[in-house]
This record gives sequence, structure tokens and C-alpha cells, in this order.
Amino acid sequence: MNLSFVHYSPQITVSNSSMLNNIFIAQINGVLMPPKDLATVLTQSNLTSMAGIASMVTVPSFFPNGTNATVTQALGADTTKGYTLFAPNNDALQQAGSLVASLSTNQAALLALLGNHVCFLSSLLTFVP
Repeated sequence: MNLSFVHYSPQITVSNSSMLNNIFIAQINGVLMPPKDLATVLTQSNLTSMAGIASMVTVPSFFPNGTNATVTQALGADTTKGYTLFAPNNDALQQAGSLVASLSTNQAALLALLGNHVCFLSSLLTFVP
């Protein structure tokens, strides 16, 4: 398995790894700090297509006052914690361009599609095999 950690200085690398059943355990040579801003991380990682989609798709009534948020705002909100975003790169989104374009007027479908790329820690903690 190959892991990479982007935008860390000095570069963080895996110094040792092992498998325990189906869990990959990696010992790294540094401390990972959570990113401050999702839009910045997507842009710095050259995931600009994903950044564009996440900034145009709305989450209805996300804020306590009932107003909508973009996916970028919702994932960056103080109340949103413990998630991993699996972001396709620009090439993958370009190859899926006709599908994404056909969904561009259907916010609910785009939100569902993006929802399939977000894994919340709480859903992992409640999983019982």
C-alpha cells in the first residue's frame, strides 16, 4: 500500500507498516495536523474540479437559522467534525464530465453523489459486523 501526505513540510513519510487482519497500520515520522480550510486543501492538492463542484452544490437548511450551505461550507463548519473526503482528481472528473454535466441542474443528485465520497467517523464507530 502506498500512502502520501500532501503539503507537509518537512515531508512526512511512512517509516514502518504492518497489517492486522484487514487494517493497515502505518508508523509515520511526523505529526499530522488537520487542514484549516477545505477549499484551500482541494486547490493546493490540484483538485480544482472537486473544489468547484463542492462550492456549487447546496446542502438545504444546513445552518441553524435554516439557510443553505455549499458542501464546502458544510464540511468546513465548526459543527462538522471527523470526516474523510475521498476526492477524485481532475482527470477522473474530466472523464466523468458528461455525467456531472447531466446532473448539474439536479442539486439533490449532486449532493447524493458527493455524499458517497464523504465518510464520517460516527458512521464507522456505529458499524457492527
